[in-house]
Amino acid sequence: MQHNYSLVSFFSGVSGSSLGWHNTGRINELLAIDCNDYVEKCFTLNFPGVPFWNTSLGKELSAQDIMNKANIKEGELDILAASPPCQGFSKAKGKRDIGDNRNDLYMDTINYILSIRPKCFVIENVEGLVTGNMKLRFNQLSRKIFNSEYLAGWIVLTASDYGVPQLRKRLFYLGIRKDIAGNDFDINSLIPKALSISKSSLSIKNYVEKDIDFFTMGQFDKTMLTKNDICRTITATPSMKFYKNGVERMPTITEIKRLCSFPDDFKLYSEKDGIDSKTGKEYNYIQKYHGLGNSVPPKLMEAIGNKIIQTINFNNNVNN
Repeated sequence: MQHNYSLVSFFSGVSGSSLGWHNTGRINELLAIDCNDYVEKCFTLNFPGVPFWNTSLGKELSAQDIMNKANIKEGELDILAASPPCQGFSKAKGKRDIGDNRNDLYMDTINYILSIRPKCFVIENVEGLVTGNMKLRFNQLSRKIFNSEYLAGWIVLTASDYGVPQLRKRLFYLGIRKDIAGNDFDINSLIPKALSISKSSLSIKNYVEKDIDFFTMGQFDKTMLTKNDICRTITATPSMKFYKNGVERMPTITEIKRLCSFPDDFKLYSEKDGIDSKTGKEYNYIQKYHGLGNSVPPKLMEAIGNKIIQTINFNNNVNN
């Protein structure tokens, strides 16, 4: 009988990360935490059996509060997964703000890890965290982890290498408690190998509901791309445009789901079914787009989850 590993997720969003973990078939998610009413509705539609705590992570919420809510003791949790807000670190908006208060949530996450003491942790963020003036902040964060009981390392992965039809780069900070790692454990063994996938299979033409000639990501990237190209990073702002015979349209939510590697039947909360006559789009379009654009692509997190589960024996022995 296969063992299921316990998981608590921070900044869960509409559940992209959780979906990836659950797709491994080996996860028992004890608690998901985020502070957003719309996100809560979406999360519970897809994972009604997972407790969702709609509250703010940060200095006013203690690690003990979280352990009490998840019904765990210090050191018991197998995996803690977190995706702290990335806006202050992101290169997408051009000028990054090292003083953005949301950046503090990354340090808060590390403090939670050091107090809850999960056997393994995964922190996801934008690659901008390790470039430019953000490197100083990243080094401050890393120092705290490397001076602790954790063996840790980071890597930037491209989502398309794992079957996501999107050239989305994300930084993953991976850590394992040293008593679980044992001697001579290589942290790089937790990095999943890229899949052998043809570029043509990931081109956007395979994921649209109606044929297109060109598309542009909009907002920060006005480049006109063809239907044979792979989608670039989808942001939380609904700015992507499709073109056919010179006619412009917005992508449907189903198309955005596919480009973010969500299944078509993934549920997003909507006040009503159908199309809003005022906007010409389906109800709650902006919130749905925002939720998907902010998510960790499930297929990418599934690849990481599978590699962690295959590599680590959480009973203090490393599988070879």
